[in-house]
Amino acid sequence: MEDIIGEIIRMSWDLRVRRRMSGAGIEMERIFGIKKDGGWEINGKKEGIWEGFYENGEIRRRENYRNGKREGLWERFYRNGKIHWRGNYRNGKREGLLEEFHVNGKLWWRGN
Repeated sequence: MEDIIGEIIRMSWDLRVRRRMSGAGIEMERIFGIKKDGGWEINGKKEGIWEGFYENGEIRRRENYRNGKREGLWERFYRNGKIHWRGNYRNGKREGLLEEFHVNGKLWWRGN
């Protein structure tokens, strides 16, 4: 049974990558507990929250899009799950404060 489920997941994931049906990755996470890179696309443009994960399941990146452009908070994480850097985007361009952190989670640098 596990082999069959694994094959279904692999085939679904391959289809998602080939056809860029990003919502399938979110659905697989909800149903099977598998964390895959992805998010939603509307009319071929990224929309809303997109996430990526390390092999160990820890979050690697979290990005926000509106109409295919970077919008809102963007974050990158270390393999240990601690924040690496975060910044905001507006209409596709970085705006405002950017913060970078050491691997232990302590603030390293803050600026515009």
